[in-house]
Amino acid sequence: MCISIKRDGREREGLVGPEPFCGVSKSQIRGAILKWTKVKSHALWTSTQGLRQSKFFIKGRSARFTADLLSQDRRTVRMLIELLASHCRLNKHMSNMRLADDDQYRFCLENDET
Repeated sequence: MCISIKRDGREREGLVGPEPFCGVSKSQIRGAILKWTKVKSHALWTSTQGLRQSKFFIKGRSARFTADLLSQDRRTVRMLIELLASHCRLNKHMSNMRLADDDQYRFCLENDET
């Protein structure tokens, strides 16, 4: 039932009673958005072509891993990200980017360094 309420000399429309009015709390909205983003990001991660090495090492999102990673110093974070993404300074990768002349393993010089 919608009625006019007079306050401070002005009329306002307001809802009174248990009619079909249903409020949604901020925590419900926040939870729904968080769930939606998790589902969408997982779908994007699994449907993206390539990223073979990264997908092998990174199975999904982890709040604990993220917190542990952010507590590390910059050098350690850089090294971990390079290893997880397989973009560290290996001769094979550097050769593909034309930043190194040789893609051989630097210790035995027989196989590709991957």
